[in-house]
Amino acid sequence: LYDRLFNCASQRVQKLAEASELGQHFTQVLGLLMRLRQLCCSADLLPGDLLSELRAGDGDPARVLDAAIAALGSEKVEGLLKNLAAAQEDDCSICMASACDVVTRCGHVFHRGCLEDAIRELGKSGVAPCPLCRQPVSKKELLEKPAALEVSEDADAALGSSSWQRAANAAGAGGAASSAKVRAVVELITTAVVGKADPSFGRPHKAIVFSQFTTLLDRVQSELARRKVPF
Repeated sequence: LYDRLFNCASQRVQKLAEASELGQHFTQVLGLLMRLRQLCCSADLLPGDLLSELRAGDGDPARVLDAAIAALGSEKVEGLLKNLAAAQEDDCSICMASACDVVTRCGHVFHRGCLEDAIRELGKSGVAPCPLCRQPVSKKELLEKPAALEVSEDADAALGSSSWQRAANAAGAGGAASSAKVRAVVELITTAVVGKADPSFGRPHKAIVFSQFTTLLDRVQSELARRKVPF
């Protein structure tokens, strides 16, 4: 799946570069990079239309690109980013504090934590009405101010084949399939944190897991609960 999306994105970026149009379409490039990052974390983070196109395997690459940016709309992304940049000091209408960090499809800015709490409490299937205009808002469609992308090495090689074998055994036993990064996080917690203590002070090891994509954290939580790992 990743290779197909990467190839489609690479072809699109190359065509834009050859036509000297990268600057005019930078929001498309940012959108494709975000989808690639989401796919690295878990296929569940991708919009359903895009995932279907990728799994088809033999469809038109143009449809893959369209699906990758369709959740927000390529022409609207730049305007939403400008709204967010202009409203950095505006108060979040939920908590009344400044420094909003996400913007909705309808163009309203909030703190991510405030809006996600509202979606969780008021919404159904991850969708809730915008607190200001009542248009539908989904966590997957929230747009953040572009920031420098982190570069991290894939942990699969370091984990070795044993983690893959355990994941396969879990799937074969009826457990839910998880992505490589979810398995890597859970493996690190179970082998280096749980039951371990600092040799000098005797205090138990602790870990903080964070991600830009809160859906990935939900997947990690589910896998920890499935394995009965305390968190």
